[in-house]
Amino acid sequence: MLSMCKTPTSSVAQILGAEQVKVSIKTSQVRPEDIRTIRGISFASKSTGNAGTTAVGVVREVVKGETDLAVNDTVLIVEPGVWTDQAVVRKSNVSKIAKLPVEEAATLPSYLSAWAMFHKFVNLSKGDTVIQSSGHTADGMAISQVGKALGYNVLSPTAAELSDAKFVSNMKAQNTPIKLSISDRSGKTSLDFARITANNGTVVVYNGTIESLEQSQGIDQSAGSAIYNNVSVVGFDFGQWHRITKADGTFQKALSEVVSLGTSNKLNLKPKSYAEADFQKAIADVQNTGSAAILKF
Repeated sequence: MLSMCKTPTSSVAQILGAEQVKVSIKTSQVRPEDIRTIRGISFASKSTGNAGTTAVGVVREVVKGETDLAVNDTVLIVEPGVWTDQAVVRKSNVSKIAKLPVEEAATLPSYLSAWAMFHKFVNLSKGDTVIQSSGHTADGMAISQVGKALGYNVLSPTAAELSDAKFVSNMKAQNTPIKLSISDRSGKTSLDFARITANNGTVVVYNGTIESLEQSQGIDQSAGSAIYNNVSVVGFDFGQWHRITKADGTFQKALSEVVSLGTSNKLNLKPKSYAEADFQKAIADVQNTGSAAILKF
């Protein structure tokens, strides 16, 4: 039976190291990787096994001489094990945010993932068409909303449409070639997307669907798409992207732009909220519907 074990507050009453910050956790989005971690099937090779990969909190203590962060700053935390009420985390995993309620800020990882996939792999222009596999999920809705805000036409074709030769032919005949396709599913979906993606385009497969080990499949890719059309299939994980881009300023740029879109009402940052004691209901909601669900601590 799944249960949550609370760490006593006294256990984090420690002297902070030079690169550490003490935070009170307020909210955390329940993400597919959290559920895989709980089940012991995380894709991360260095998974700690502790639930909670992202959270929003308030700074409670910083080391003497700290100038980037201050007590009472609201921050986004990207670090394993943040389903708790207080934590000591690495400063490099903390980013200051403003102007968003903590409930809405908890969903930022979905929107930041969308921003990253639109900017990292291909050069898109306003009016370009992008296809994705799961428009109904939290990440899928974020992709649609961020794409629209950036001026892209984001489509979510069904499995039946992807298997329809006429649909595929019409998609490939568009005046605007599909440079980017985004999938959260293993197996045949990546192959179907590669068939529609334009020459020199990219299919991104991201860490977004909760599949059991039995359900997970390899990423299919035809030799024709790879060799003759030069279609690339690449992977994306939010946690890994955060680690890579935090140091060079890309993550902070993405965060600033996404928060700006949110405060301009161009994004619908409205998740379902669950009390900490109802975490199993939140997990079931995400697993069954893919919705944006957060825990409140």
